[in-house]
Amino acid sequence: MTKENIIRQAYEAAVERYAAVGVDVREAMDKLQKISLSMHCWQADDVSGFENQGGSLTGGIQVTGNYPGRARTIDEVRADVLKAASLIAGKHRLNLHEIYGDFQGRKVDRDEVEPAHFESWMQWAKENGMKLDFNSTSFSHPKSGDLTLANPDDAIRNFWIEHTKRCRWISEEMGKYQDDPCIMNLWIHDGSKEVPASRLKYRQILEQSLDEIFATEYKNMKDCIEAKLFGIGLESYTVGSYDFYLGYGAKKNKIVTLDTGHFHLTESIADKVSALLLFTPEIMLHVSRPIRWDSDHVVLLDEELKEIAKDYWDSGIRRIVALRGDEPKGYAKKPFYAADLVKLLRSVADFDISVAAYPEVHPEAKSAQADLINLKRKIDAGANHVITQFFFDIDSYLRFRDRCASIGIEAEIVPGILPVTNFKQLQKMASFTNVKIPAWLAKAYEGLDDDPTTRNLVAASVAMDMVKILSREGVNDFHFYTLNRSELTYAICHTLGIRPTTNP
Repeated sequence: MTKENIIRQAYEAAVERYAAVGVDVREAMDKLQKISLSMHCWQADDVSGFENQGGSLTGGIQVTGNYPGRARTIDEVRADVLKAASLIAGKHRLNLHEIYGDFQGRKVDRDEVEPAHFESWMQWAKENGMKLDFNSTSFSHPKSGDLTLANPDDAIRNFWIEHTKRCRWISEEMGKYQDDPCIMNLWIHDGSKEVPASRLKYRQILEQSLDEIFATEYKNMKDCIEAKLFGIGLESYTVGSYDFYLGYGAKKNKIVTLDTGHFHLTESIADKVSALLLFTPEIMLHVSRPIRWDSDHVVLLDEELKEIAKDYWDSGIRRIVALRGDEPKGYAKKPFYAADLVKLLRSVADFDISVAAYPEVHPEAKSAQADLINLKRKIDAGANHVITQFFFDIDSYLRFRDRCASIGIEAEIVPGILPVTNFKQLQKMASFTNVKIPAWLAKAYEGLDDDPTTRNLVAASVAMDMVKILSREGVNDFHFYTLNRSELTYAICHTLGIRPTTNP
């Protein structure tokens, strides 16, 4: 059977399955053929463009750059675009940035660019049955700095106003040439690494600049305005925030651009669509890869966490257990681990920091050795103490303690003790924590499903035996997992001879 026949059979099977739930696949495919996506030229050369051949990107944007096989010329970009288009069903568009103009090797500054610099693009697009969209380009320029359209310096601000006006003019000519509106997107990186004395001041300047730019009405292009949570070097303040552009777009009847990579990790972009369409004429949606691909989209050393830690310290809190935490279902993994949290806390104040360890190996660890190295990383980041996951095999704890010592972990390995009041709950917990349940423990709880009193007695007996054995092995401190049953732990400690210094 040929590959084509296999694909066809799979397609026909899909048609039948979707039909069973009321979906006409062929009708859906026909509709999709009429929907045009706008591919971005950035994917061809990683945002280098042709304005500064051989130069580097600076001033408001940071990308990987110079990956093997990236396009180096207009011809190579166009060839890559056509190749991508051949692999995507339907007829699609191409989104160009101003720095991709056909400058013929000449230096053309951003306030001098004209439609003539994009005539070859318009002709090429027409020849290949493709339509164009456009973006102004305010980054990677000697006059970019931290502020462009929001800059109080008249000379710099007027430079970027002129640039953006010319980009709208180019978009108008593109739309006229292709007999279809060219979508022109405006995004600027204006902001600050520090909180400015006046947030309002720069937004007032930006509003005035936008009003001047949009003063000329065009018929063959559409204006879009795009926000961003923050950028690299601009972490504390973004002039063109989502709130700013939402207000401006609703007031001035402009299209607001939603970039899926430009919001906080917990925000739902899908939820914004219905609200936005009540007040703006259309929506531009930028779809990034299904990960936070740009390094300025991922918060590693979160300023909000630092503020929380500072408040803890100012409130007299000195001891913290630093855990990555369990990730909810459907939550995309982020490159942030307990070691990062320890480092963050240590940068704020001299906390007494405890971290977690797993005598029977963390369920997500690649190996026991990798898990041990990760623990060492947390200690090296500044952790003072180690608390283990609960266990019942004492030998596994002792072996783990020895392995910790062998790689230079000098902190005390505090054993985690779990008094088992509900054996079924224990089985569930053990299944996702990689904890082994010994046969003797399972036997001890047989027939006690409806006898909580006896279960408590068994739980106390097992916990006390573990404490006594571990004490003889030189363990001085213990961590009890109470699971909201502190009274049982209190009774265990009392029986072991531990008395509170104050009334409980």
